[in-house]
Amino acid sequence: MRERRAAELNALEYGSLMHFLLQRLFQNIGAEAVCAMKPEELRRRIVGFLDEYVAMMFGGLENRTPRFTYLVGRIADAARVVAGHIARELCQSGFRPVDFELEIGGAVGPLRIALPGGGEVSVDGKIDRVDLMDRGGKRYLRIVDYKTGRKEFRLSDILYGINMQMLIYLAALCENGGGRYGDFRPAGVLYAPANRPSVSAGRDAPPEALRVKAERQLRMDGLVLDDPQVIAAMDREAKGRYIPVALKGGLPSRRDHVVSPAELKAVLGYLKTLIADMARELRNGEIGAVPLNGDKHSACEWCPYSSVCGHERDDPERRMQSWDRQAAMEELKKAGKGGPGA
Repeated sequence: MRERRAAELNALEYGSLMHFLLQRLFQNIGAEAVCAMKPEELRRRIVGFLDEYVAMMFGGLENRTPRFTYLVGRIADAARVVAGHIARELCQSGFRPVDFELEIGGAVGPLRIALPGGGEVSVDGKIDRVDLMDRGGKRYLRIVDYKTGRKEFRLSDILYGINMQMLIYLAALCENGGGRYGDFRPAGVLYAPANRPSVSAGRDAPPEALRVKAERQLRMDGLVLDDPQVIAAMDREAKGRYIPVALKGGLPSRRDHVVSPAELKAVLGYLKTLIADMARELRNGEIGAVPLNGDKHSACEWCPYSSVCGHERDDPERRMQSWDRQAAMEELKKAGKGGPGA
């Protein structure tokens, strides 16, 4: 059961369109070529891909309203800014894209988790981009997801079973990606903003100040391996312009965004336990409407199924609490014992 969607350029369609554009640009043209393009040439190439998408999904621009045509042009302008930033990040990074729109459950096997009472749960999906880096005789792999909405990674979210998608994909690659990528170490997951930044500034603000503010809004967020070599390769000589992790004396300065190999293993182990618990509850018919709510999360605020789920405002709900990094990691290490989200 799902909502009926009108054929229009709404927020959901904008996300699909930006994914399409970024895939075409970096798969067909490449980051180096995009970096070398002048703004007008990059916009022209983007418009070409936009025409392809509109023809495929909407039957072309014929008989479309002036508003629709205007929105397509706005998207082309936004995509030029976003694609230029991503291209610059890739050109200064030690990582290179090797796969786009990779299907977990297709090109790479799904994540399979055995259930205590017998049987298994299988999780599949699609990864926007997979990047690799070979350095010092070792291979590192990271996953990048394009986000058109605001995304802030918090380690404690995993305790409650939210924002797990990218880490599930990473777990699937760790278990089933050897045949495709060889022997590799997981370097982390990153969310790349795919919205044009909106900057507020005074009338006389210098262009450089505006550029810095815009770059800050386009920085990637996520969880990366606590390895100075890996972090430097992601953001070398960029002073934190691309990822929210900066090196200070050889150590990452944002502890909530970095994990050691052992901690990453614990995180992936916890989410497998959580998925197994979810599958067990479903098999046992435990489907009560007990939403998760907290200061920064509301499961009900934008839910389209409020008219059918039966949950009332005063009914029981799960409440999120604040965790510092150490407490969250200690809880995650109890992978075999469940946790607040179980």
